[in-house]
Amino acid sequence: MKTASDILDDFYEDIVAIYGLCEEIDLAQDKASKWYSDMIEGGASESNLLFGNGAPMDIDATYQYKRKISELHKNVQRDGPNAQAIRKMAIVNAYACWEHKYRKSITDTLNSNANQLQSKVFADLNKYRQAVLHVQSRLDKDTEVFDFCKKGAILSLSKEQFHELFKLLVEELNSISKTYFTTRTDYSLDIYLNQI
Repeated sequence: MKTASDILDDFYEDIVAIYGLCEEIDLAQDKASKWYSDMIEGGASESNLLFGNGAPMDIDATYQYKRKISELHKNVQRDGPNAQAIRKMAIVNAYACWEHKYRKSITDTLNSNANQLQSKVFADLNKYRQAVLHVQSRLDKDTEVFDFCKKGAILSLSKEQFHELFKLLVEELNSISKTYFTTRTDYSLDIYLNQI
């Protein structure tokens, strides 16, 4: 059986991995934005880009999705529709890690049930998750810790807000460690380059 420290370490690694995936996608979208800009400057703004299977010249090649270059360029902007969609997926994934992967493991080490492990941070994350999955991203409940979106508004996080949200998740792991275990953790989302 894993120790509390092992479980929190794994949870921390999963949160950082979710955040890191979003960073990788942001980088790819930045590169795509530059590529689309070059295509637009070359006069291809209204041309379609086809996404599919097989090399374009193959007789069996198929496509499943097409968009105008100008639309694709708009979608990949820093806080554009693609970034918002990815950030919302990350919120759903991070909460799923808490609720379905780690919360029970943590409470098992405490010999208690999952309902006894309370977290205002993860409760707020669940409210964001519910907004994304159930009410077209409209936040329909007040939050206690998060202040990135007001009740009634559509959840839309800037890159900076998304970073702050994930910092809060990581810091909450330290709080859980301090509150429920004798093990003290010092997790951080931001690691200084001179500490590598």
